[in-house]
Amino acid sequence: MMTELNEKLSQTRQCQLLSLARSTYYYQSQPATNAELTLLRKMDEQYLKTPRYSSRNYATWFLR
Repeated sequence: MMTELNEKLSQTRQCQLLSLARSTYYYQSQPATNAELTLLRKMDEQYLKTPRYSSRNYATWFLR
């Protein structure tokens, strides 16, 4: 685990030792918006109705 209190190793070196990209270390996730949650729910509903659809069928479904 990386700590900012470790003065002997820089953050860059700590990331290298953990095989972790520095951008991953600084990343802060964003909460999902209501629009995203609605779209995901609709996608789940469609998949449950038509689990055999191919990617092309879903692309067509999205365009409707």
